[in-house]
Amino acid sequence: EKTNIESELRRLQTTNQQLNQNASEMHTALLRLRKNELDLCAQMLETKENKEELSRLMFSDTAIFHRFHEMAASPSADVSKQDWTQLEDTLNDLFPHFLCSIQRMAPKLSNMEKQTCMLVKMGIPNRGMKKILDYSNVSLLQARIFTKLSGKPKGSVKEFTQLIDSL
Repeated sequence: EKTNIESELRRLQTTNQQLNQNASEMHTALLRLRKNELDLCAQMLETKENKEELSRLMFSDTAIFHRFHEMAASPSADVSKQDWTQLEDTLNDLFPHFLCSIQRMAPKLSNMEKQTCMLVKMGIPNRGMKKILDYSNVSLLQARIFTKLSGKPKGSVKEFTQLIDSL
């Protein structure tokens, strides 16, 4: 009977070693899979960033982008309804989630507040926005929009711009 116990003990030890080796191999395989998953996520993120950069470059090459920047730099701005429609259409084409995100985050934004977001997205400086919107306190307007979009009671112009750029 002692031999049976010793034999059974050796068999259990061998089985235990095999299980430990299998567990180690499975852990290594799991780590390899996780690394592959992270590599894939990094590639997807890089692709998304490249796509966003391409959209920005394409946007800066549009006629409507140049029209608004010219108006912002001129002594006075004469913006038509057609200009706003063309800008909105261009933004929807190149940044399909931008205006939808703004609408989802703050469904009750006024027309001027939406226009302000579009101007920020295209990099129009505040002095240019004052002319285009015919509104003197653009910073206060941006702070109000930031509160509506983020839910935070206060925010800087920089935070507002970063929020808009992220959409």
